[in-house]
Amino acid sequence: MLGFGFAANPCIGAVLQPFIAIMNAMPRIAFVPLIILWFGLGFLSKVIIVVSLVFFVVFFSIHHGFNEISTTVIRNARCSARTKAKMMCHIHLPATLAWTFASLRVGVGFATTAAVLGEHIGTSAGIGYMIDNAMLR
Repeated sequence: MLGFGFAANPCIGAVLQPFIAIMNAMPRIAFVPLIILWFGLGFLSKVIIVVSLVFFVVFFSIHHGFNEISTTVIRNARCSARTKAKMMCHIHLPATLAWTFASLRVGVGFATTAAVLGEHIGTSAGIGYMIDNAMLR
C-alpha cells in the first residue's frame, strides 16, 4: 500500500520516487548472499529475500493504477463535494484493486522463485535444499 500512499501524496512521491527507482534498478538476486550473511540462514533471510523481490512489482503496479484513474471521474467526484477520505474509499481504492490483484498474481511467482533461491543458497530444509542436495549425488 506504499504505492497508494506515494500516488495519493504527490509531494512525498516526488521526493522519494528517485530513491525507489534507484533501489528497483539494483539486482536484488545478487544481494542474496549478503542478505544471508547479515540475517543468517533462518526464516528471516528468506522473508527478506521474498519481500525485496515482490515489493517493487506491487509498488509500481499500484502506483501506476492510481495514476491511471480517469480525470473525469475524479472531477465529477470533486463536484459532488466528496471529502478526500470518501474519494479514497469510493474512487481510488476500487479503481486500483484490479492493478493490485494483478501485481499480487505476478508477485506470487517471484515469491516462490525467491524462496526456493533462498533455500538453495543456504538453509537446511525446503525445496531449494532438496534441489541442492540432489545435485551433489
